[in-house]
Amino acid sequence: MVRDGNSNRWSRRTILGVGLASGAFSAYALLCVHLQPTRLRRGAASEPGVLSASEFAVLSAVADRICPDLGPGNPGALALGGPEMLTKLIASSSAGLVKQLKQALAVLESPVVGLLTGERIRPFTQLAPAEQDAVLHSFRYSSLPPKRAIYRALRNMVAGYYYGDPRVWHVSGYGGPPQRDLLRAAYRDQLVDYSPLQGEG
Repeated sequence: MVRDGNSNRWSRRTILGVGLASGAFSAYALLCVHLQPTRLRRGAASEPGVLSASEFAVLSAVADRICPDLGPGNPGALALGGPEMLTKLIASSSAGLVKQLKQALAVLESPVVGLLTGERIRPFTQLAPAEQDAVLHSFRYSSLPPKRAIYRALRNMVAGYYYGDPRVWHVSGYGGPPQRDLLRAAYRDQLVDYSPLQGEG
């Protein structure tokens, strides 16, 4: 080690060298973390021109964890084609909302964000299911409002579509929307007949 004379103090040159080396190593580590690829979902694709393959993979991974497959007779969001249908709905949204969705997916996937928050050093799509659940849990209960907002937006979008699908109504015990005739029979004492008023000026 280079010392300043016989003292125990580091020389300025040594301190500068250590600082530069540490900075270079940190930058290199961040670059390596940042360059990790997204694990793409095979055999599935977003609505053309809406999400990139990477963004669609992140959305699919989120959908799979928020509404997972619960076994025979209880298909998850992936089995029902939820991500594909969601991108069709997204395609009809405003450019501003699409941009916000893309940003939310990028933040969730980013290993650099995970590193800076002490959660992980790999992209969300490369994590095991239990690890993905932990990341979503950290976003849900984060002390940072933007992270909570990202979780709520993605959860509401995925769960809203999933539980609106008639194929999974039995999962929540929902029997479907009531028939019009049954509603009229149930509330006939409260209905108002406006037919006598028709034609009056």
